[in-house]
Amino acid sequence: MDTVVRYLAIEEYYGKNDYGFNLYKKMQKVRGQNLHNIERFSELIKSIEKHGFYRESSILVDLNMQLIDGSHRLAYALYFNEERIPIRIQPQLTNIKYDIEWFRSAGFNDQEINIICEKQKDIIQKKGIYFVATLWPPVQEYFDDITKELGQEYIILSVKDYTFQNDQEFAATIKGLYAVDDIEDWKIDKKIEYMRDYDKKIRVITFDIGDPEFRAKTRNNKPISMEVERIKKKYREKYSKKIDNYFYNIIMHIGDNYEHSEHMMKTMKKFNYNEIKISVENKRDSWMTKYLSELEEVTKKYNLSKSDFCIVGSSILELKNIRKSNDVDIVVAYAKRREITDTNRACKISKNVEIVGRGWAACLCIDDEELITNSKYHFEINGFKFVKLELLYLKKLNMKREKDIEDIRMIEECFRNGLEWDHSIIQEIVDKVEAKQK
Repeated sequence: MDTVVRYLAIEEYYGKNDYGFNLYKKMQKVRGQNLHNIERFSELIKSIEKHGFYRESSILVDLNMQLIDGSHRLAYALYFNEERIPIRIQPQLTNIKYDIEWFRSAGFNDQEINIICEKQKDIIQKKGIYFVATLWPPVQEYFDDITKELGQEYIILSVKDYTFQNDQEFAATIKGLYAVDDIEDWKIDKKIEYMRDYDKKIRVITFDIGDPEFRAKTRNNKPISMEVERIKKKYREKYSKKIDNYFYNIIMHIGDNYEHSEHMMKTMKKFNYNEIKISVENKRDSWMTKYLSELEEVTKKYNLSKSDFCIVGSSILELKNIRKSNDVDIVVAYAKRREITDTNRACKISKNVEIVGRGWAACLCIDDEELITNSKYHFEINGFKFVKLELLYLKKLNMKREKDIEDIRMIEECFRNGLEWDHSIIQEIVDKVEAKQK
């Protein structure tokens, strides 16, 4: 999002807003950057106006295509509609993030963050920095369900339904969509054959997935999003059970990268469509809206960093769209816990935030420090750590309090309906517990 702030500053230079420079100065001050001040920024823009964009000037990225250096050049390239910009890959993995949470912690208010987010969405749509999902005819009765599920995790930009007149038009379109891919022709023909008896209707969804987590594809060394791979795996596993005579990949197709997205949208451009409006509540946004500001206040008041605690309890159930949460329970690292409270029991530290008793996962043979530091036991959203659903499930099975019984039932139902299950974590914990009991 720091690139978006630079983009807004360029817009103010050209008189398109009156706040871009102030946002830029505020961001750079927090980052301790004095080199790129407004005067230098303006000089760089003037240089581009006079000499054009220097196409040999590259940006630096890591192995997952995460930007390390070159946000100014990237902002210039986006603003001046440069189609290509050279990159240099540094053989390392980084964790440089300037997301919403960074801007909140840097003192940006809700109005400023909203300006940045709206411009980010505008850039994503205009520049085609999004992914395209095609839902195939065998799941057309589940089009709305899949769309809503996607919308609960990602930002949906558009939803369009296409109906084709005959088999030839339908087959030609499928082949056109895959023309940029490296899939073998026989697989495409087989896909078409298995979909022949269905109504010739597809749904095309454009959406923003946040960090794509690119890797180099083994076959052709081109970028493929690991997040896209996870999405396809999840929905294929869930909905393949609902289709008679299922053949691999007749549920959903998503392009590997932005180049694929551009090609897919060009392929569909010549066809008429019906724009679909679906109301979707993004569960992550819903949870963040309810509790984010309070969590930020707690971290500031008690000098906690996001690496000092892990969120447990019903927050995970809400994020997984299982049920609403009523509060935020956190496990805090021992040293930090002692700075806040002397008790080993649960204690409330704000209206909705509670530190749970020490040893939250002791029944699973996992201590608090390991829960917080070992990434196999938690996942992250915007820098916050959340205990994995598998651990919460095992914890509830162990406790079997009256309030846990319904949660256990709902979690098991979600797993039966296709929610991914990490069997290795389950087996590891079961083995640990059994070994301790011997």
